[in-house]
Amino acid sequence: PLGTLFENAKSTPSIELLEKERQLAQKLLSKEKMAFLSFFRVHGSYSYGNTSSTSTSTDVMTPIFSIANGYESSYWNVGASVNVGLESLWDLNGRVNRQRLAVEKASVQKEVAFDELKQQIATIYVRITNNLIALKTASENATAYRGASLMIEQRFRNNQATIQDLADVRRFENDAVQTYQ
Repeated sequence: PLGTLFENAKSTPSIELLEKERQLAQKLLSKEKMAFLSFFRVHGSYSYGNTSSTSTSTDVMTPIFSIANGYESSYWNVGASVNVGLESLWDLNGRVNRQRLAVEKASVQKEVAFDELKQQIATIYVRITNNLIALKTASENATAYRGASLMIEQRFRNNQATIQDLADVRRFENDAVQTYQ
C-alpha cells in the first residue's frame, strides 16, 4: 500500500539526516536557554601542609646561630563571582529566538524533503500501476493473437484461408508480442 511506502520513506538517510539536524538545533536551543548561567562563577580551594623556615644571624660580637621555626597550617578559600557582559546580557533573548527559529527551520526542511519524497513515491507508484495495467492488456492481446494465429494456420492447412490472411494475423501477433515484451 502507498501508506506503507510513505512510512518506510521516513527512515531514508536523507530524512534521518534532516531529523538529526533538527535534534541538534533543539539541543542548541536548550543550551541557549541556560546561557544566563555563564554569568556566574563559583570557585573553592583548600590547602594543607607544614611550613618551616630556618634563619641564621651573626654580627661581630656574636657567633653564628640558627633559629628554626615550623608550623602546620591549612587554608580554605571559597568564593563566587558574577561577571556579566552587557552585550551577552542584551543579546540573551535574541540568541534564544534565533535558535528557536533554527529549530523551526530544520523542522520545515525535514517536512519539505519528506513531502518531495512522498510526491516522488506517489508518481512512481502511479506509473508502476499504469504500466502493470498496460502489461496485462498487452499480455492478453498477445495471447489472443497467438490463439488467432493457431486458428488461421489450421484454417490455412484446410484451405479455408489464404496466405495473406495468415501473414496478416502473424504480423499482428508479432506486433502484440513485441509490445508485451
